[in-house]
Amino acid sequence: MTLPSPARFFPLAHGTYDVAAGLRPLGTDFGNGAADARIFLFDTNQARYRASKLRARAERLDTYYPLPVRLDPELRGAATRFIAETLARESPQFFALKPDASGFELQSVLTQERFVFSAKSELLDQETNVAPKYRDGLDALATLVQEDVALWQRAADGAEWLAAVHLCFPNHWAAEDKVGHAFNAVHAPVAGFERLAKAAPSLIDGIITKGPFVRFAWGVATDAELNHHPRAEFQGRAFDPQKPELYLRIERQTLHGFAAQQGSLFTIRTYFLNCETELSASERAALASAIQSMTPESLVYKGLAQSREAVLEWLTKIGC
Repeated sequence: MTLPSPARFFPLAHGTYDVAAGLRPLGTDFGNGAADARIFLFDTNQARYRASKLRARAERLDTYYPLPVRLDPELRGAATRFIAETLARESPQFFALKPDASGFELQSVLTQERFVFSAKSELLDQETNVAPKYRDGLDALATLVQEDVALWQRAADGAEWLAAVHLCFPNHWAAEDKVGHAFNAVHAPVAGFERLAKAAPSLIDGIITKGPFVRFAWGVATDAELNHHPRAEFQGRAFDPQKPELYLRIERQTLHGFAAQQGSLFTIRTYFLNCETELSASERAALASAIQSMTPESLVYKGLAQSREAVLEWLTKIGC
């Protein structure tokens, strides 16, 4: 079983920090070949991501996968089957899907697990050594992949909310605080979000009825830990000029709509690039320019308010 090297993304080549939807068609060429058209990307870091998810679940499942809120069974079923079918289609070397009249079965070569689902995509049986056992199909499938996943739901009256979120790699936010809340409430802490907030209804409609899409978000971290839950041991925002360590933390996000069920599947894949050893001189310059373009509010939101000058000085020094 051979896993490929991680895909590489650098979403701030323009050297400016902004808050925008930034939706592009899934499959846009970012230099990663066929991987750019896939939703779920597996690579040589798979074991590390898997271990981190298992630790999070064992710590407290409800912290990282709180109970869904008003999730329509039709959307849950459609999304669950879609994930299973996508895994088998995108990575047939790792997953085998066996459908029949009563439902379907998914086998994972990567984790040596087997899952049986009903015709409505409910998890009926699981062959696994994971503890705690998987709560449902979404929990099982989300733990298989290197992405975090979420489901957004929209009602007939236009109201929408985050109905389910499986978030083992949070970037300074907690799933428990967000599940059940509307798009604007979930994103309210984001500095500079006001313009996007006004466009939320049309943005959500486009995600549900069009696509699929891909977008990116980024920030910097002082460690390469995946789990930056607000209450986690590793906080990743303590830059030390005497022992400098800095990473570009990149999120590749995909969005797939389910128009018939009035919802969407949202995935978040976290990547790290070591700013000293894995960025080119031009990329470090673009990062420095983007940090310089941040508003005071954005610096606070990104955890750079206290370390901005030290980080910029260090980036300039290693760029020489």
